[in-house]
Amino acid sequence: MRQRFQNGCVRKSKDGRYWVGQWREDGRLRSRVLGRVSNMTKSKAREKLAAIVKPINERAAYVVGPPCGAQIRNHNIRCQDAVCPRTSDFKIH
Repeated sequence: MRQRFQNGCVRKSKDGRYWVGQWREDGRLRSRVLGRVSNMTKSKAREKLAAIVKPINERAAYVVGPPCGAQIRNHNIRCQDAVCPRTSDFKIH
C-alpha cells in the first residue's frame, strides 16, 4: 500500500476544554492533546499538529521496497542491500 501525505485533524475534546489532534501512523489512529482551548487558537493547534506529523510525512516521501529476506524470495526479488531505499535497487531473477 502506498503511503500518503497527511495533515491530520484538529477537534475539541468531548468536554470542549482541549484541542485534540488525530493522525494515522503505521495504520493506526493516533491522538494527542495539543493544548487548552482557552490558551490557543485552532490555527495554533493545527501548527502544533503539523510539527507532529512532519516526521511521518518525511518518511512517507521515500519509496519503500519490500522487506528483505524470506518474503523477497517468495516474490522472486533479490535485495542488494540490507535496506532498499529505491525500487531501482531490486533485481528480478
